[in-house]
Amino acid sequence: MKQSSGFTLIELLVSVSVLAVLLTLAAPKLVGTYSRIRVMAEEKKLRELVNGITIKAFCTGTGFYFKTIDNTATILTTSNKIEKRVYFSHIYFPTQNLYINRNGFLRKEVYYYKWNGTKHRLDVE
Repeated sequence: MKQSSGFTLIELLVSVSVLAVLLTLAAPKLVGTYSRIRVMAEEKKLRELVNGITIKAFCTGTGFYFKTIDNTATILTTSNKIEKRVYFSHIYFPTQNLYINRNGFLRKEVYYYKWNGTKHRLDVE
């Protein structure tokens, strides 16, 4: 009998089926982790936006309004001129207003957003 250095069909099928079972167990966790990473990136974007406008308010001596609704954050001057509008793709906001006075101080340091239908709290100090 001649010896073969390859795999038999049975060995190959068993290996593929084990790999398929492992992938079906791991795939949902990977997808959930990816979504959570995207949300964390948008949380960081929101914090940086608030921090940037706080610094701008302090440096220019001008107050700003930070308003959110659905997936949009809008920064307005005290004369209601739109300074900047930012869209978010993974987190959604209830209607909220944040005032940043001309000294760069926030009146409210907590912001709320929704992700996957649940309400989350974000500190924006």
